[in-house]
Amino acid sequence: MEIESAARQARHSDKQIFDIYFGFLHSYALLFADEVRLFELLRREALTLDQISAATSLPPRSAQALASLCASLGLLEKRGETFTLASLAEAFLTREAETSFCGVLASARSQAAAFSYDFFKASLLKGESQLFGGTDLFDNNAQDAEHCEIFTRAMHSKSKGPAQAWVEKIDLSNHACLLDVGGGSGVHALSALARWPQLRAVVFDLPPVCAVADTFIEQYRMQERARTCGGNIWETAYPAADAHFYSDIFHDWPLEKCLFLARKSFSALPSGGRILLHEMLFNAQKTGPGNVAAYNANMLLWTQGQQLSAPEATGLLQAAGFADIATRSTGYGDWSLVTGVKP
Repeated sequence: MEIESAARQARHSDKQIFDIYFGFLHSYALLFADEVRLFELLRREALTLDQISAATSLPPRSAQALASLCASLGLLEKRGETFTLASLAEAFLTREAETSFCGVLASARSQAAAFSYDFFKASLLKGESQLFGGTDLFDNNAQDAEHCEIFTRAMHSKSKGPAQAWVEKIDLSNHACLLDVGGGSGVHALSALARWPQLRAVVFDLPPVCAVADTFIEQYRMQERARTCGGNIWETAYPAADAHFYSDIFHDWPLEKCLFLARKSFSALPSGGRILLHEMLFNAQKTGPGNVAAYNANMLLWTQGQQLSAPEATGLLQAAGFADIATRSTGYGDWSLVTGVKP
């Protein structure tokens, strides 16, 4: 047995274990580099380590550690003695980028406790989020206007890329009105309006969220085709629409609550109406993809929910009464679209 064990160990090196173990440093480097505006600095010009140190007020050793780590992650490139911004960071890590993640990173720093090992451990031992003193994330947003705006704007920047992708994967030209349930900033509804000129949209969310969404509707000059409707998804009747869109909503809730929402949509939609779920889906065995498994763990830290597998999402829509159920990749990251039609 000892010989067999040694043979198995010989087939591996420690590289993958180190890759996993050092993952927390990758996250911290990303958060800190954004905080000291490293990516903004390098977007404007290439800098040496000494210049990075001076511009960020970091000790030279710290500047070297941060720049080297970011370069190893594909966020920076070194040319001669200077560092420049890699295309990946230019696309996602500058505040001017259309698909900027900077809002997400700012939101993460505002809840620093959620990134500690003690918080992770406490949440897993309890089996539920320990954030906001046990208050649900969305109940907290309803009570805390400042965090609500930070969170909503963070989700807007995070969702721009996915929103532009899914609208190319389905035809909504025969629909008149899209209800974006839990729509946040309205980023998905606004993308749908840009794609289908006949469409109108209603962004349905908590009143403080709708106040933020109104600013985006005005910014994109969609006031004549889009409006908000404040309400509670569990208690408020949905406004009339012939398509219901849920992005990253079902993953916030236990399966029984997801079924409630699916049935609520089925009751509210007219015959021929469509439901669309936009989610990162597990494989059938719930063993990956890796980012979906991580997102699933993140839901435990922040919400009551979990990531669905494609069979689970299909089963929920079938149980609610929908037909013609289809699942397709949007072609953007790990995102998928699950759709059904009310007979």
